[in-house]
Amino acid sequence: GYQCTNPSDEFYRSQWKLYEVNRNEFGEYIGNTEIYDSGDTNDHARHVVDMELNIDTEYGWQVRQKGTDDIWTDWSDLTTFTTL
Repeated sequence: GYQCTNPSDEFYRSQWKLYEVNRNEFGEYIGNTEIYDSGDTNDHARHVVDMELNIDTEYGWQVRQKGTDDIWTDWSDLTTFTTL
């Protein structure tokens, strides 16, 4: 969940991004292609992406949050998954 250094701050907004992970012919990571950006939302711990994903494709997602102090956190580490 949201964490900050200001004890009077509370979760306020979040932004979520989804990427298609790009690899070369040797399977080495070469980057991401952004395919979804939620924009500024009030989703705290989860977010539903209303789009169809390709079969047998590697994706990654990240989230950042801000509190009532209106300061965004850094983006989370990229978390990847592969569709079946």
